[in-house]
Amino acid sequence: MNTVIFDIESTGLDINKDRIVEIALMVIDKDLNVLNKESFLINPEMPIPKEASDIHGITDKMVKSSPTFKNLCSTLKPYFENNAITGYNILRFDLPLLYAEFDRAGWTVNFNKTIYDVYTIETKVKSNKLGDVYKRYTGKEIEDSHRAAGDVDATYVVLKHQMPSIKSSGEKVTVLSGTNDLVDFTRHLCKNEEGVVCFNFGKNKGKPVVSDRAYCSWLLSSDFPKQTKDILLKLLK
Repeated sequence: MNTVIFDIESTGLDINKDRIVEIALMVIDKDLNVLNKESFLINPEMPIPKEASDIHGITDKMVKSSPTFKNLCSTLKPYFENNAITGYNILRFDLPLLYAEFDRAGWTVNFNKTIYDVYTIETKVKSNKLGDVYKRYTGKEIEDSHRAAGDVDATYVVLKHQMPSIKSSGEKVTVLSGTNDLVDFTRHLCKNEEGVVCFNFGKNKGKPVVSDRAYCSWLLSSDFPKQTKDILLKLLK
């Protein structure tokens, strides 16, 4: 199975309100050969705040004539269904926002269950910030830092450098990445030793979700990621 490395830039950090303004993708094979690279500017259909533009350099003028996310759904969907998914710290933000964007566009995407988070792997063997990790491996600064394509290229380089350590550890990549038994991207849910889906936070941490429907109702009516809510609804049926 091939792997897609991706990164996004957005209007902000609120998964439920903010929108993607750029996505870059790189497909690699099992030998880490690059098969394909693409990058898209996206019209978020909302103003890009100055504080966001100051970070990634993408302005309203740059995306004015770009396709909306909905226009790109048919192009992007196969990347995330047909390939293992890799990125840097993607479980905390990139994947939840991507899931939310597909949902807002009316598209159902069966995200591949094989997910590698290069950030999680790196924190287990060394340290964390992408720029620092890249410089440690290469001795260089990231070119085009804080743009999606530049971060994808850097993540690819880091992954290549990680592979010898991963192979010598004897662990599966998904185990090192912490995604071997993932329930939802943000890890609000988890599985116990019997494989039962449980809460992974708060007063009910470790309890099966079906054991406390009142707590489920509170979660469903609160500001939690859409994917987490969708999984809860399926379990409650």
